[in-house]
Amino acid sequence: MAAEDVITLTGYVKTYDSQLGRNVGVANVLIQYQKANLELAFAVTGGDGQFTVQTSIPMSQTNDYEWMVQHLILQFGGNYYHTIPWRVTTENSTAAITMSVGANFPVGRWSLYYPYPEIIIPDTRQLGSIWRAANYFYYQQNDFPRNSPSGGTRIIANDFSGGRTNGSFGFPSCNINIYNNGHSDSNVIGTTLHELGHLTHYSNNTITFTRTHDLLRESFADYSGWSLGEKYYVSYGWKQPGGLITTTNPSPYREDVDITACADQDWRSTRAPDYGWYSPLFIDLTDDVNQHAFFRDPEYRYFLNENIANVPSSLIWEVITTSTDWTQCRQKLSQRLVPTYCTSTQLEAYLVNFDEWFDDFGHIVL
Repeated sequence: MAAEDVITLTGYVKTYDSQLGRNVGVANVLIQYQKANLELAFAVTGGDGQFTVQTSIPMSQTNDYEWMVQHLILQFGGNYYHTIPWRVTTENSTAAITMSVGANFPVGRWSLYYPYPEIIIPDTRQLGSIWRAANYFYYQQNDFPRNSPSGGTRIIANDFSGGRTNGSFGFPSCNINIYNNGHSDSNVIGTTLHELGHLTHYSNNTITFTRTHDLLRESFADYSGWSLGEKYYVSYGWKQPGGLITTTNPSPYREDVDITACADQDWRSTRAPDYGWYSPLFIDLTDDVNQHAFFRDPEYRYFLNENIANVPSSLIWEVITTSTDWTQCRQKLSQRLVPTYCTSTQLEAYLVNFDEWFDDFGHIVL
């Protein structure tokens, strides 16, 4: 007869997504199984959020009440048995956020196999959205390098509003702040991927990053938030409502089309720096949207008029990592886009908008 029995605990860790309207699995959360504060076993959630934790106990203690009281500790990042290249913390601690889930087995119902009820990460601090964005960036996307500083990326889930600021990236610390502004899950995911875009840009070359003009830096970060954010949701079957807005399908503009809030489709060359740095410079080279063609308000005549699409992320990455000012960026775009993705005339008609902006505001910095 065996001297030990094996306890198996299984279940799912999920979070509600307001864009999809359903609970989705949360991958790569560290799970610790504890009894009376004694760690017994650990596991990591899979791609669908499923986990299985197993530990052995002496057969002589199988029916002891002490074994019927245990906890699962969910840890959001760090290097606890399983290296996660990021961690989500509060503003008051550098340690990864943890969440305790208890389960008390009633006497007489003790079992060596226990399926946990579905564990739902609460919406506090937008934790579920921030975590899913970071997990997508580090484990699923292949568009950009998955850089992380020594000791891992610290993403601070602030429990307070940043006002007009949804997120920020600090260097040389490489800390990322996400502020609790009450936005939708897809917006928070876009914001987190925006800031991670800054991180990978900075990590590629810290010197050139600090010398790069603010409009170029922010436009690339918005490209990261928009492109990776939409790809994340497409992986769950999401499609833009009514189909893509294109020059041949000029549906009225709807805010919910830009689910990441990073697409900057209302940018214009007359937009003074406050939000003026956040332009669709790289986004409009990839998407199939000509906002000048379908916007109806008279002011929209100032919006960008372009018929360029499908420029790959690899080329966008090449341009942003080899350009620090508008002159270099413009020259690089001309060299790499013509004639493969557009004609010289098409590109010039697009870039002239940024010529005007840089003439008027290029000397102003963040």
